[in-house]
Parts: sequence; structure tokens; C-alpha cells
Amino acid sequence: METKTTTRKYGNSELRRAGASSLFVRYYNTADKSASARREVEIGLGLDTLAETPELGGHFFKALWCGDYETALQRADSKNTDILNLV
Repeated sequence: METKTTTRKYGNSELRRAGASSLFVRYYNTADKSASARREVEIGLGLDTLAETPELGGHFFKALWCGDYETALQRADSKNTDILNLV
């Protein structure tokens, strides 16, 4: 059985060094690989780009990246709302 650390492209320390909030790190560790914000970091714009300009990921992504739970929840689709309810 694979662990979360082996199924994730980035570790917690890499995300935090790039500027991700603790909310984003919890979301990333909870979300499956099809979740929008996780996908954006892993195969979309990438960690380096999003670290410099998180707004490129969209309103939901930026709120999550910056740790603004209320705005992230307002911008979340039903799948992301479910993930946020777990973190």
C-alpha cells in the first residue's frame, strides 16, 4: 500500500518553502490527484510559477495558497468543499 508521501509530488517542507499556507498543505495532503489545486501544482502551472504568482491558479487556488479559508470555501466547487471540510 502506498503512503501519502509516495503519492505526492511535493513534500510539506517544499510547499512551505514555496510560500504555501498550512491550509494549502493540509488540502494538498488530503486531496486526491484529480483535485483542482493539487493538479494545478503538480501538472498545471507548477510549484515555481505558483509560488511567485498564486493568482494564476485562480481565485480558489490563491485563497487556499494564502490560507484564506472563508474565501476558499466561497470559491470552492462541491468536490473542493468536501476536501476543505476534511482539513
